[in-house]
Order: sequence, then structure tokens, then C-alpha cells
Amino acid sequence: MITRYFDTKDQLFALACETRLNFPDLSSFDKADIGDRLSEKFIQLWEGDEANGQLQALFRASVSKEEARLKVVNIFERQVCSAIKTIKGIDRAEERAGLISSFLLGIAYSRYIIRIPRVANLRADKLRARIAPTLHSSSMGAASEGVYRHGVQAFCHLRQAEIMAVLCQ
Repeated sequence: MITRYFDTKDQLFALACETRLNFPDLSSFDKADIGDRLSEKFIQLWEGDEANGQLQALFRASVSKEEARLKVVNIFERQVCSAIKTIKGIDRAEERAGLISSFLLGIAYSRYIIRIPRVANLRADKLRARIAPTLHSSSMGAASEGVYRHGVQAFCHLRQAEIMAVLCQ
């Protein structure tokens, strides 16, 4: 009966459980560290201390099951948006949260689901370092000018170009 409605027991389990991303209170961090905190959380959720396979199962199910897709959308819209809203002095938190969710889900899909070799084979610390500037830029936007840890906004764009180069190879 389970396989009639769900492909695996893992998918049923993922849909049945409440998925909590447990974002830290981003207002307690220096604005220059936001990208690092978000990238660190991403790694923890997918392959670190907090990884339990639940996100992967839910994400896989979301490709073909509408119920799972809606759950993924709900999780990311509510929890990522809530986390981004805690950052003081940002505008358009919902829009920023949507962009961050889209970016992270794209990385997750490339690395953990279809396993694009250039993304899947990156060491976790390398991936974290490469996605942090994009997450910082997406979360802070124009309000963050002058607070990049590395000192220049061009660094973020360089990292984005590197990520695109890796994905396109």
C-alpha cells in the first residue's frame, strides 16, 4: 500500500515529519558574517551534524509528488524568510529569502540529488567558502555595501563567476 502512494518508506517518513531547519538568530551576528552563517547552516543540514536524510528524501519526493513539493516550498518560505527577517536593516526580506532558497535548493539538487561531479566532489569547506559570498549578497543587498569581510563587492561577483564556471565545466 505504501508504494502505491509513495515510492519508498523514506518518502512517506519525510512527508510525515515536521522538518525544522533551525536557523540561528541572524540578528545576533555581525552583518559581514551572514553569508558564512547561512553557508555553514546549509552544510550542517545536508551533510553535517544535522543531516539525517530527511531533507534528501523530501527533496527527491518533491520532484514527482505535489504534496512533497508543497511541503518543501512551505518549509523554505516560512523558515528561511523568518530567519532573513531577523537581520536588522534589510529590505525586501521575502524576496531575498526566495532567492536564497532558490540558490540553496539548486546547490542541493546539483550536489546531493543528481550529483554533478564538479559540485558533488567539492570538499564541504570549499563549497561553504564558495557559496557564502552569494548568500551574503542575496541576504544583504545594497544595505551591505562596505561590510563585506573581504572588503570589496567585486569579490562576491568573482565567486559567483567561479561557481558558474564550475557548474558549466
